[in-house]
Amino acid sequence: MKWLDFLKTERAAPFLVLGMPFVSLLGGLAGLIAGVWGVVSITGLIAIVTYGYALYRYRKKSVSNPENFVEEHPGQPQEIPPDRIDPVTGLANTNGLMAWFSERGKKLAENNRALMILAADLANYQDLVRSRGQSQADAILKEVASRIATFAGAEGIAARTGSNEFAVVATILPRDSLELVAEQAGKLTEVLQRPIEYGGSVIWIGGSVGAARGGALEGPAILEKARKALEEAKKEGAGHYVVADFTGSQKG
Repeated sequence: MKWLDFLKTERAAPFLVLGMPFVSLLGGLAGLIAGVWGVVSITGLIAIVTYGYALYRYRKKSVSNPENFVEEHPGQPQEIPPDRIDPVTGLANTNGLMAWFSERGKKLAENNRALMILAADLANYQDLVRSRGQSQADAILKEVASRIATFAGAEGIAARTGSNEFAVVATILPRDSLELVAEQAGKLTEVLQRPIEYGGSVIWIGGSVGAARGGALEGPAILEKARKALEEAKKEGAGHYVVADFTGSQKG
């Protein structure tokens, strides 16, 4: 019944606390007039008030207090520890990325998912710091980070793993080919070459990308392969990418 469902909600708690005593009081007065049910009605009044107050306290504890709500609802998202977040970009840092591998790998493997990792390096970031200062460079870096993060998808994660290095982890199917990985690496490389408008001027940063793929439980090893591929791409200059076991390039 709808009214029973309503009584279980937080909105019903104040009515139980404030409204039920009046209802019970009326019942008690009626019982006193009858001369028989007075004691029973007063006892019922005490029981109902106690119940209403207890329910109100419980609902307030579990819903109004976010900490208690998280404890009693473990499926709800919890706050990410500060030591896992890069303070400049808001992305995960290396600690956060490694924790993600550890915490998500097994579940992804059970769901028959594999990992694709794109490691990106910004070519002109240090020049940007020297010419514009750290504050402006950080603001521009945040814009680049937001572009890179779009490659992570709904199940993946993006992280800043160095002053000018990023890693994007996306989930794929084990049967997905290296051509798909190369396609995504090429797209990210192209995105890094796009200009950024800041402070009335146009800024070109550029960058290189290294990519690799592997099983969901092999996150750190795949990241290392992607980084080695990135080093190969950097030798070719900005605008190039290298995929482990498959090579390609794109000029910006």
